Amino acid sequence: MLAAATLSGQLVLFRRADGSRLHTFWELPGQQVGVAFSPDGHRLVASSRTETRVWSFPDLTPVRTFARPHSDRTTAVAISPDGAFVATGGFDAATEDTALVRIWSVADGNLRGSWQRRFEQEVRSLAFSPDGTSLAIAVHHSVVTVQVPDASGSRFFPPLSGGQLAWSKEGGLVASG
Repeated sequence: MLAAATLSGQLVLFRRADGSRLHTFWELPGQQVGVAFSPDGHRLVASSRTETRVWSFPDLTPVRTFARPHSDRTTAVAISPDGAFVATGGFDAATEDTALVRIWSVADGNLRGSWQRRFEQEVRSLAFSPDGTSLAIAVHHSVVTVQVPDASGSRFFPPLSGGQLAWSKEGGLVASG
């Protein structure tokens, strides 16, 4: 299965084997900013600029909606390996220069932790470690890791910046490109 988020606001599921379109979601408002399956394959999360939703998979039953996780816009999304937490990155004001990351509980919808950094252009990527205890955050000038779920214990990696994030299988390494 391949999930694709489009600039026109669609979330599309494709069968990887033959490329056939299996399902198109029209529910999320506006431009899609990210989509991810939980590593255990039981959850699918997608985020538009104004709303983040979680579905169970493969039955696509809605699990949780986070309306306006950031009051201006959301720029990144990730789901923990066990599907218990969703992380969103974004801004609370259009003119604000503070990048924000929030960690949400999927079970009850409550905010569990937040991290912020001034003078950053945007949260570009988020990735939970394979064991779900850390979250990597890519912003314009650095990569940061924080503890899950409270976003405490920031560790900065200034030589890394900007792109997509990936953890090694055992969780000892994080890469940004």
